Amino acid sequence: MALQASSPASRSGGTVTGSVLAATVVRLDDERVKPREFELHGAISGLDAAARNFVVRGVTVSCAGSVDSRNGREAALADGKAVEVKGTVATGKRVVAATRIAFE
Repeated sequence: MALQASSPASRSGGTVTGSVLAATVVRLDDERVKPREFELHGAISGLDAAARNFVVRGVTVSCAGSVDSRNGREAALADGKAVEVKGTVATGKRVVAATRIAFE
């Protein structure tokens, strides 16, 4: 994505001289590839410990990345356990990449 006058972007650092901002860092906020955050509540089913994934309410959840576990450990995951999952889904993907799992 090329920077244009209408591009969604954020900046950090820099100086203002008159009406000109000289930013030290500019980050484009490209909504086409930005992950979307999701939260799921429900019972685990289809646990595949080797692949580090399971299903909650029909949605596949992956624990392959870094996951913050609350009220339990990843080793305690089991079919039928109630959990709250927070994670992201990249555009075009059908799997929630868990960032936090809380045992309920």
